[in-house]
Amino acid sequence: MVAPNIAEQADALSDSLPQAVEQLRERAEQLPWANELLQQRERLEDSLPDGSSAFNLVTKVMGSLVGALSSFVIAFAIGICLAINPQVYVRGLLKLIPLGYRPRAAEVLDETGATLRAWLLAKLLEMLLIGVLTTLGLWLLGIELALVLGLIAGLLSFIPNIGPVLAVIPALLLASLEGGRTVLYVAGLYLFVQALESYVFTPWMQQRIVSIPPALTIAVQLLFGLLAGTLGLLLATPLAAAGMVLVRMLYVEDLLGDRPDATDGS
Repeated sequence: MVAPNIAEQADALSDSLPQAVEQLRERAEQLPWANELLQQRERLEDSLPDGSSAFNLVTKVMGSLVGALSSFVIAFAIGICLAINPQVYVRGLLKLIPLGYRPRAAEVLDETGATLRAWLLAKLLEMLLIGVLTTLGLWLLGIELALVLGLIAGLLSFIPNIGPVLAVIPALLLASLEGGRTVLYVAGLYLFVQALESYVFTPWMQQRIVSIPPALTIAVQLLFGLLAGTLGLLLATPLAAAGMVLVRMLYVEDLLGDRPDATDGS
């Protein structure tokens, strides 16, 4: 029922965004400092030899996007295969571990799987909340493409910290066609939804479902973003959650001997 409306609004969004960018360019040309920046950019483009450097830049960007999309599709397909029958892969992995360590390894794998399931459930609930609130807010503000913009906001919230910033860009560009006051209203709506998610919903999830320190999340995102690009940003948080389980059970509890029962007994 919703898919035709989403497809229609997605087509309308792809037609409206270039118009919004062109309108912003026309407004910027009327400002002295913005006009100076545009002139500097034009001088820089004129200095490039026959546009070859610009062509190479566009080629690299398109190659990166295609590579990220291909990696995401491959990772998604592998994830589906693992989710259909995970016990086959678990038993195969346990076969590679010495007999004396297999019971503990099975406990670690079970705990890691439970943590990842809890993280995925929390993330899906967060995406649903952001998507619904954004759609309702944009609809109340009179934005015509509220459904597809809310869908974009919900999907991009899968990437912590960076996703919300990317999601607000098309909404602000579209709101610029309505006027400066609408842009302020839309920006205020996205800030409100992000604040509600950061200070209300996320703390509740950390207490009841799964908890990942924010500093660790940002550090892992930077690391995996440098190593694997867009795909690294997508997988950084779940890998951090799994890594926390491995460090706690294999290093802290087994190697250091700091088990919860030993601490309680002392």
